[in-house]
Amino acid sequence: MNREFLKSLGIEDEQVDKIMAEHGKTVNKTKDELTAAQADVEALTSQIADRDKQLEDLSEKAKGNEDLSAQLEQIKADNEEKLAEIKAEALAVKKDALLAKAGYTDEQITVLRGTIAGETDEELTKSIDDLTKVIAPEPDYVDPSSALNGGRGKPDPTDDSDIGRDLFKRLKEKGRIR
Repeated sequence: MNREFLKSLGIEDEQVDKIMAEHGKTVNKTKDELTAAQADVEALTSQIADRDKQLEDLSEKAKGNEDLSAQLEQIKADNEEKLAEIKAEALAVKKDALLAKAGYTDEQITVLRGTIAGETDEELTKSIDDLTKVIAPEPDYVDPSSALNGGRGKPDPTDDSDIGRDLFKRLKEKGRIR
């Protein structure tokens, strides 16, 4: 989303500034989450690499002891499984961040998360570009140029006491209540 696009829709500069500010909050929040997730992945990958090195050292020392060797192999397998889980979680966070950056709402991200294919940045970006051609992001603003934009004509919410007072007033005016 950019200012020129919003201005081409006939939105005033003040409204464009508000829309861009709100959109910026979402994008910045998503960027922060992505940065934090990437830092976590790097730290955990480093920890697992250190553990693997320690396991290899122990494996050398444990030659001849079959029980210890079996335990070490199990620990290695567990570490590899944990690394795969961490990478999958990081990929999911990256997909969410890229979908948010493309302009999708949180509800759309939840639904569309599984449709994004690829693991590298280029593959994910291409997949999201293809997705936006088929399913356009839902704008988080109302098009003021449309007569049926859904943003006008909605009554303000009222509570039951306001409804009761209005009904009493109308009945009194008609003379049905004294």
